[in-house]
Amino acid sequence: MFISNIASVVKFAINEFVFEDKDQKNLINLNLSDDFEFFDSETLMIYVLFHLLKNSLHYKVKINIWLNSKNKELYFKDEGQGINSDKLYNFSFKNGQYSKIFLFDICKK
Repeated sequence: MFISNIASVVKFAINEFVFEDKDQKNLINLNLSDDFEFFDSETLMIYVLFHLLKNSLHYKVKINIWLNSKNKELYFKDEGQGINSDKLYNFSFKNGQYSKIFLFDICKK
């Protein structure tokens, strides 16, 4: 683990993600101007982003990703129907620490 800029990690994840077609990348809207540093695993953050991208793009919905440096938060919002509340766990990345993650097994594949 080392200090990283979150905007760089998000950009890297999107550039390395394997899109099904060229139009999928156009569904992503980024606002990374409020960048911040975090001390944690870049690899884990990339896996989380890959998983969120995969699920959102499966349904071909628009995605918004933005940052809040004041609270060191990364927001990922898509226009999909969402997950039933009984199947959802809280996910947050705050001050360099991950809390509960979606019930999905992000490292399974």
